[in-house]
Amino acid sequence: MPQTRLDWFCPVFGDAKTFRSNMLPTYADIIRHYLFIRQKLLNQNKEEPSLGDVCLPLTRELKTLWDKSSIAVVSDQEILRKIRQYHKKYRDIKKLTKKDGKLNMSKKVIQFREFGEKNLLDISLCKCKDFAKCVCTIKVPIDERRFLTDQRTARKMAIGKIDVKVTKILEKRLARKAKSNKRTEIIPNEDDKTYQVTSSASEDSSRRSSICSNESVELQLPKSDILNQPSTSQMRTKLPSLAQACDRTGVSDRSAAILVNSALKDLGIITMEASSKIIDRSKIRRERVKARKELKKKHEEEATCVYGIYFDGRKDKTLVQIRERDILSRKTITEEHIVLVSEPGSVYFGHITPSSGSAQNIKRGLLEFLEKNINISEVQAIGCDGTVVNTGHKNGILRQLELSLSRPLQWFVYGKTTGPKGYCGEIGKNLENCEIHPVVKFRKIAVSLPEIDLNELSTDQQYLYDICNGISKGIISSSLSQREPGKMAHSRWLTTANRLLRLYISTKNPSYNLTILTEYVMKVYAPTWFEIKIRPSCRHGSYHFLLKKVVDPVLQRNGYFGHPENLLLAMLADDRKYIRELGLRRILKCRQAKHNVNLVREFNIPSFNFNADDYFELVRWQSLTITEPPLTVKISDNELQEMISDVPAEIEMLKFPCHSQAVERCVKLVTEASAAVCGYEARDGFIRSRIASRVSLPKFETKGQYCQVLKDN
Repeated sequence: MPQTRLDWFCPVFGDAKTFRSNMLPTYADIIRHYLFIRQKLLNQNKEEPSLGDVCLPLTRELKTLWDKSSIAVVSDQEILRKIRQYHKKYRDIKKLTKKDGKLNMSKKVIQFREFGEKNLLDISLCKCKDFAKCVCTIKVPIDERRFLTDQRTARKMAIGKIDVKVTKILEKRLARKAKSNKRTEIIPNEDDKTYQVTSSASEDSSRRSSICSNESVELQLPKSDILNQPSTSQMRTKLPSLAQACDRTGVSDRSAAILVNSALKDLGIITMEASSKIIDRSKIRRERVKARKELKKKHEEEATCVYGIYFDGRKDKTLVQIRERDILSRKTITEEHIVLVSEPGSVYFGHITPSSGSAQNIKRGLLEFLEKNINISEVQAIGCDGTVVNTGHKNGILRQLELSLSRPLQWFVYGKTTGPKGYCGEIGKNLENCEIHPVVKFRKIAVSLPEIDLNELSTDQQYLYDICNGISKGIISSSLSQREPGKMAHSRWLTTANRLLRLYISTKNPSYNLTILTEYVMKVYAPTWFEIKIRPSCRHGSYHFLLKKVVDPVLQRNGYFGHPENLLLAMLADDRKYIRELGLRRILKCRQAKHNVNLVREFNIPSFNFNADDYFELVRWQSLTITEPPLTVKISDNELQEMISDVPAEIEMLKFPCHSQAVERCVKLVTEASAAVCGYEARDGFIRSRIASRVSLPKFETKGQYCQVLKDN
């Protein structure tokens, strides 16, 4: 136990002592007060106190002193964290003490001492230097701004007690407020009660002033006036579900407040006597911001390893905030947005805003985003559509990414859309309002769709499944005829297929072109679509490629899943053992023939054999230079041998999807967010909030569905 004054001496900031009661403490004051409390506890308990035992009373005393200045401060946990953090730095500096007890006065020590003596341990909620431009929710009172600025800089002012002049001002202010509230009086008057505002130094609510006075001033207000005022309790209840529902439905803060309070009023939860549960639009706005930040934080904590990135983009009409002559206003501009989805799992990962849609700018934006958020060395696969900007074998985005990473990536590329951007002709015109016409007698078109759980399908997908079965049987129910086939959109081919089939069953004498299109949807598009839905893995990509019985040039142009690297993945997971063994032998042959491991191969689509009887015969293996699939590079020969001997139900590397459904949905969400909110952070939070709401409550048609959500949560 320390016995002498030297044992308690701090070589950095001097003797232990309490901080002054009329000034906000600096970092150095905090350390000296810490040593004072530590000495006091040691003398009382005769044993060395822990860091927590000293920091807790220090936190309480620091907060009490700040409360005297009437400035809102951060939570106790945050104050404690700041004290512990600085104490750790202090201990590191103290380790530089020499054997004789003197400190090694290096440049680092001098800077640490000067910083501690001059700088305030600032625990105020508002950290703004220019209060005129402060946007904080809880602001520093106008009367205290000059004082706080002084404490942060020159430190010449002091905390005093309320003088007579200030007390009279407060008295008049309260009297005016009581008089104003008296107009809404609804409770009978009761006995008056005296309320006293005291200016003693020990009271937490005392204010600073250059003139100190120990006078106390009594302020008498009728008790009835106090009781008749609406409740001043703040609404502290968190409302994350409401915030997510507001973002999901797109209602404004004001509209949401009106709807919620109307429901609470009808339920008897809010009345004039119990008004603390009223939710105003500011509360809605704060909860939306808070919910978005929490979702972002949760995503950052969970996104530890990302093995695949799928991306797509478009130009959106984006809402932005601009400043003109010190006035903020909103404006709509056109902005390029690239959406990123992590796979496997189809999780929205984020979006970037490149300066232009060129391959170089998009590649640069992707790399910066990925390097900032994840360990990019873990990324093994990349997915996108087949546009030249993405897939150019020399300057495409995928090629440039591989060159930047100095290693190949597994390409999962789905075909690009070509052709006109709009609909024309008689059929195109009738698609817009096809659902208003009644169902007539039509010719059956036989189709065999795979069995699928309808609960896994969206509304539009269920419509396609039901109407295909209806046309196949020749019977359309009245409920199906009244359902909406989905909105018209060039990017949503599924709803276009729905409308073609709806137009077919409402046309008495369908034209030859309409019949051909209907048969294509029934016999080719719908079966292929649902095959991909129930077999979304990349292992089936080559199989789906063979299913497309359409024009050979289109297959050749979009045949990315016919590339040998993707064919080998499919062969490894084939149901037939001899195909799996053939795939393994070819991969082992690739490993033996590998000459330059640092060379990034060019990804070129080979010429296909359209007379093939099976998918693995699509290419002429002997005439090609075969490279190993990047997804299998980190798998040893023995592990591959075990994999093909007994194929597990779930192979991790084959969980990557062969379609772009998740990415396209996120592209749509970014478009909606761009038109709804301003700024990247708000846009990103808006998207995450919508996704979270849809995950927690996919449908709400009955009470039972909502009860199930409550049970799951």
